[in-house]
Amino acid sequence: MSDDSLNQLIKTLRIFLGGHRGDLIIETAKKILSINPQSYEGYFGLILGYMKTQQYELMLETCLRAISYWPHIAWFRYMHYIYYFSTGKDWYKAKLAIEEAIKLDPVNARYYRHLGEVYLVNREHAKAVVYLRKAVELNPDSAEYRSRLALGLLRLHKKEESLKMARQALKDDPADSYVLDTVGLILTLSGELDEAEELFKSALRDIPTYSYFQRHLDIVKREKQDRENRKKRGLRYTPLYLRHKGMKLHFDENKHYVTDTKINQF
Repeated sequence: MSDDSLNQLIKTLRIFLGGHRGDLIIETAKKILSINPQSYEGYFGLILGYMKTQQYELMLETCLRAISYWPHIAWFRYMHYIYYFSTGKDWYKAKLAIEEAIKLDPVNARYYRHLGEVYLVNREHAKAVVYLRKAVELNPDSAEYRSRLALGLLRLHKKEESLKMARQALKDDPADSYVLDTVGLILTLSGELDEAEELFKSALRDIPTYSYFQRHLDIVKREKQDRENRKKRGLRYTPLYLRHKGMKLHFDENKHYVTDTKINQF
């Protein structure tokens, strides 16, 4: 097949990448790889196609092949991390994969944000804040990064700093559904439940089928009911961030084992 045909397939792939048809992305990427088995564009598209269609095991296999061809390209390491993060199968391997991406591209704010996320999931909030601050330093315009940093700060009981940062992030990007959700988490944890509920509802209006947002809305509704029940009994309501413990749930960096693969919503 001619170079013109290959170039046309690559152009077609780029068009499909802007849409939601993962099957078309996969089909076109495979055609590219059948012509050039080491095509960067082919592997890029195939990995994204498998991610869009939630074929995670094929995504992992493709990531590993791509890394064998291009060991110095950080994005393939990042997608290797995305596999572990999306499936929740091994948080320690997720950490290792995103650390490899950072080594290859040490000024990429996105990678620091995701390393911080691994530590948020693992309840190591001091470590999370270090990497989330780095992400914000590299990309201070990202309201989403600042909202995640604010969540880490609240987990360290820095409530005033957290709320100030969270509200500024919301003001800067009130249309970002992920900012809405994260600020809603912060307000839920800090006990400002009515405002949190409205933010979760707004996030769900943007992405109505996203179960992650729906679970947060369910949680804040349960908290509101618990607060009301305590009030009727003359008891004090204690915000969630003061009630939660900081124990590790998923891995110990020194022992390298996974203890739990379920993401705790807070």
